[in-house]
Amino acid sequence: MNATKVSQRAYRVTGALTWMLLFYTACGGSPPSGTGGTATGGAATGGAATGGAATGGAATGGKGGGAELCGNGVIDPQETCDTTIAAGEPGACLTSCSDGASCTTDKLGGAGTCEAACTYEVITTCASGDGCCPSGCTSASDADCSKTCGNGLMEAGEKCDTAIAPAQPGSCPTSCNDGLACTTDTLLGAGTCDAQCAHAAVSTCTDGDGCCPSGCPSDSDCTALSRIRQTVITDSGQTNWFRNGYWDGAAYKNWTPFSGQGMSQLVPQMGNGQMFRGIDHVVLGDGRVKVTALQMDGSKAWYRYATWDGSGYSNWTSWSDQFGDLTQIVPGQPTPQAYRSFDHVVLPDGRLKQTLLTFDGKKIWYRYGTWNGTAYATWTAWTDQWGDLIQLIPNQGTSQSFRSFNHVLLADKRLKQAVLSEDGHTVWARYAAWDAGSMSFPTWTPWSSQYGNLTQLLPGQGSDQAYLGWDEGALAGTGVASGCVNGCDDGDPCTVDSCVANSCQHAAVSCDDGNGCTTDVCSDGACQYLPVNCDDGDACTTDACVGGRCQHAAVNCDDGNPCTDDWCAGTCQHGNNTAQCSGGGQCQNGACSTATCTCNGCKDSCTQQPCNQGAVCAPNATCQNGICACPTPVCGGACCGSGDSCSGGKCCPTALSAFCDGKCGNVTGPCGVVNCGGCNGPTTCCLSTNTCDDICP
Repeated sequence: MNATKVSQRAYRVTGALTWMLLFYTACGGSPPSGTGGTATGGAATGGAATGGAATGGAATGGKGGGAELCGNGVIDPQETCDTTIAAGEPGACLTSCSDGASCTTDKLGGAGTCEAACTYEVITTCASGDGCCPSGCTSASDADCSKTCGNGLMEAGEKCDTAIAPAQPGSCPTSCNDGLACTTDTLLGAGTCDAQCAHAAVSTCTDGDGCCPSGCPSDSDCTALSRIRQTVITDSGQTNWFRNGYWDGAAYKNWTPFSGQGMSQLVPQMGNGQMFRGIDHVVLGDGRVKVTALQMDGSKAWYRYATWDGSGYSNWTSWSDQFGDLTQIVPGQPTPQAYRSFDHVVLPDGRLKQTLLTFDGKKIWYRYGTWNGTAYATWTAWTDQWGDLIQLIPNQGTSQSFRSFNHVLLADKRLKQAVLSEDGHTVWARYAAWDAGSMSFPTWTPWSSQYGNLTQLLPGQGSDQAYLGWDEGALAGTGVASGCVNGCDDGDPCTVDSCVANSCQHAAVSCDDGNGCTTDVCSDGACQYLPVNCDDGDACTTDACVGGRCQHAAVNCDDGNPCTDDWCAGTCQHGNNTAQCSGGGQCQNGACSTATCTCNGCKDSCTQQPCNQGAVCAPNATCQNGICACPTPVCGGACCGSGDSCSGGKCCPTALSAFCDGKCGNVTGPCGVVNCGGCNGPTTCCLSTNTCDDICP
């Protein structure tokens, strides 16, 4: 099979747990219990405070990896994954490959190794039965191609129709640019009704292509990227939850799911049952990250450092007590002192600002240190930032207090300040742009509620959540979502866009209504259900879709005339015949002539009015053309005799001889009293006409 290869590397990410393992492995030890945490999604499980502050992804260039390191739980150079990382976790090795496109052959290479990766070979050969109609193929050369392609209707088995105008429902794609630098876009089945787009993740490190894949520290496209780490501390002080967001040039997007980390054994020298009210991250002037953990009682801060190696933070130092006790850190203030949060931020001019929130949550103390090339020195004196904070947020009362105070310098050099409300339910934030002339942030936006109510911030953690601490820190590197760092929105409302395994995925919106008699398409984000076209092109069939299948019934041309032959030849035709026919009524032994049944005789009995008497015709009536006919007037439902008349519904004979025969005198007949004449002599009767031809009785 001829094919063009479109490669997609496996998920190449290292999480916080990986960095921890790197650190402890390098030091010849094993990770302490309680630092692994519980992962809830794509973010690593190491946690901010344990060295997971800046997930960077595995490096891909140079030697140093290999079979001897595979299975150590770390994504080493030249590895795409590690076989001991659990399925579903960042850095887990792929076990199957599917891009959802019918015109690619999906293959898993290096299965069972730390170099597992997917390749998607574009099908270019016309072959029946593979579900693909490649470009240049037709139904004559490939049974998978639609026979009705190009008729302007999207029919069953077609993904589009080439005759439908562009941008209309059912039109075929002619290009596949999703606007994302980190995907290779391929048009499959161009020019056919099977045309579709495939978007494979870029995995090679190439300067100037606008993409920064995971594990490419030397790629020039990676230098401008930045991450932000959000961390919240639960009310118990024993768990922190964190997630990463990625700068796309305007905002932080593609947030990883929150992941949780237990802290009861965070600092080894503190023993079990540890509790902390704050975790802080800051990247120092030499690129090291500093993580600071503030004890629950607010009297001591612990810290440690790690260096950025181009793909993640490693070489973590041991936890150290920052200043000893904080009980006397601010000169001139009553002792013992304690604080709710301890925050660090490096400003655009290189100064480090340290901020303390007093234990009553009502006052900020801050100072600045200057980087001397190796450390921050020449510290200013501690200063009361604004006096009391009891009215910090307008319209929120006059006795305000806060659980934490945080700064973070965003990628566009705006400074963000955030405070966590006393009830732990709301983060208030404001922003200011850096002014290089005054070396300050002169103009602040109003305070606004960052996320509304935090009571349901973490999925699956109940509906009345509250937090003890809130921290945001900008970090180096491209992180776990580097393949999606520019966002995955392809601008098509008919796709569901997501970042999966370090690759943007664009799944078609499902419009399936379960009805096989509709073609289901999405147009402008709305599902449309178009009737399946069952037209077979034959005017002599009635075409319909029934039960999900097209049916073609012959057109009924019967005109109900037995004297015509009926058939369809584009339209209904009717030809005369000479068939025998009954003619209807009392006609029998009929014959067809010029589309009419001619009667050649009547049935044995007449049953039609007006002269029927039961099953036979009345006396003197005859059956003519199926109708009972009287030769004389009909009288009282009977036919009178010849020459008779009808009077009062009775037949009255005109000649009295038959009626009066043998009768003399007045006789009552059917038509009243009739004078039949008198006796003419003893033996004869004479009619009124004096014709004496009857013999008297």
